[in-house]
Amino acid sequence: MKILKISTLFLIIFIIGGCSSEESNIPPTVFVQGPTEVLERTPVELTSMSEDADGSISSYQWTQILGPEVNPSSFTNSYLNFIAPGVESDAVIIFRLLVKDNQGKSASADISIIIKQSLADSNPIFDYHITEEDSQASVFISSLNLEANKDLLTHISFKIQPKEGSIADPIYVRNSIESLSETNKGINIPIFGMYSDYINTVQLEFLFIDGSRTFLIKEIVTKPYENPLTYKINTPVNNSLKPSYSYFYLKSMTAGVYIMDIDGNVRWAANEVINGISSVFVDDAFRVFNDNKHYELKLSGQVNSYDITVPGLSNIEAHHDVDIGKSGFLVEIDADKANRSDRIIESILIEVDSNGNTINEWDFGTIFKEYIEGEGYDSSNFVRDGYDWFHMNSAIYDFSDDTIIASSRENFVVKIDYESKNIIWLLGDETKHWYVNYPPLRELSISSLDLKPMGQHALSLINGDLLLFNNGQFSFNNPEGVPKGQVLSSSPSSRYKINTTSMEAEVIWEYDPLIYSDICSSIFIDDSIENGDYLVNYSAVDRLPRGEKPVRTLIRGINENKDLLFEFEFPTIFCRTSWQSRPIGELSSLDIE
Repeated sequence: MKILKISTLFLIIFIIGGCSSEESNIPPTVFVQGPTEVLERTPVELTSMSEDADGSISSYQWTQILGPEVNPSSFTNSYLNFIAPGVESDAVIIFRLLVKDNQGKSASADISIIIKQSLADSNPIFDYHITEEDSQASVFISSLNLEANKDLLTHISFKIQPKEGSIADPIYVRNSIESLSETNKGINIPIFGMYSDYINTVQLEFLFIDGSRTFLIKEIVTKPYENPLTYKINTPVNNSLKPSYSYFYLKSMTAGVYIMDIDGNVRWAANEVINGISSVFVDDAFRVFNDNKHYELKLSGQVNSYDITVPGLSNIEAHHDVDIGKSGFLVEIDADKANRSDRIIESILIEVDSNGNTINEWDFGTIFKEYIEGEGYDSSNFVRDGYDWFHMNSAIYDFSDDTIIASSRENFVVKIDYESKNIIWLLGDETKHWYVNYPPLRELSISSLDLKPMGQHALSLINGDLLLFNNGQFSFNNPEGVPKGQVLSSSPSSRYKINTTSMEAEVIWEYDPLIYSDICSSIFIDDSIENGDYLVNYSAVDRLPRGEKPVRTLIRGINENKDLLFEFEFPTIFCRTSWQSRPIGELSSLDIE
């Protein structure tokens, strides 16, 4: 089957002719607007723009006088619509338009159109032109080799047909021809997102430079996935409450970073397991940070790695989360720092580019030490090198005002200026050490009548509002004898509207199904579309009383109305199974340029 694109070149034809016994009547003037060339099997419209100087046009009659026959809906309208016929080679069709005026005088014009054979027809792609070449260890990834002239194509797309009864949208990927590599055998087309242990039906679409398309079906058989994780579906997804996203990824220490669909199928895992905690999905790849390495794990299976280099820092270890920064990636690190005797633990944030080079650095120990001591107070019982006094687990960039917002699990959420690094506000439990014992920090505290963050994770912004997972846990690493803060009985997800001018915050949306997960965990919205649905990850349900091992991870899809869309359950130890998870709405329509 071919789908072709109409030519955009138009011609206005002007011919006068006709006869009448009434010599005083001026004959009509015939104008026809339409294309001079079209591709076969494309819609064509010819439109009469005819005029009569001393009256009006009363009738139209179209007649085909040459070329392959067409079947318009009507030959007597002021316009002629039809589908251009398929042709074995370029062909000409000619129509004659006869118009009459209200006094019976007539005129006619002939219109010629060249029907072009499409590149899709003249360069057919058959099954034998495509062969599978699977060099990937992951059962979810393969590739096809296409024997074709790359110069005739603009895009090659593939769609993985869903299993019968699936709710998830099919994975659809559109590759520009420039993004695909050439081999000595032809064009290499990566195929990913397949079902494991299954005969996958892959629909291929080839777009030619003339706008014509051709389709081909290919079957790819995959092996079973040796899944290191077990899980069960507590609440299956259904069509009446289908999430805005069909796919999400989990950040696992055990299985690395991997993708699941909302039906409960694993659909992607890397060729080699790499600790997936510090990762983010961008374009067509996961950016994963481990120790001083930055890995680019492309969905195609290709892996690129870069060293993270920061002047003045050594023994770098990435930890917790990573997110998109102002112009690179925001990465939380531990490091040894020049002229500092103790190791800096979980209080340094860096921004690096795609190659691992440093763009900016924020040392929160230095930031808070200078601020507190600048106000005339001793900071030594708050900022403590060698201790996990800050415990940064999330940091994001706010494009609206050029700031960084960071989560210090031990203390608060803090907003600082990107360039000056000045502290703008703090939002956190005011029964903790930072507020009770440090008046300068009290002055920066956002006031609120609502519940404030306690041991929070997973910061993000929704239309300027701050969304986070409020774990509800006290500080673990404060000095002896200082206030540790409150403990909640459940872990709500909260969306705060913050007024920086009045220094006030209001919870404008909250989800609290009375589940407690005091460490790790996340909530994120599907930001691939407007008003997307949420994905909530309870990493360590039932961990308390403190000291017991957590027994399960719960992953839930919910909407703005807090309806439960699906729920999966995994056994876990601490946060090893899924530290966090995020929706990937893009996989239903992914463009790779």
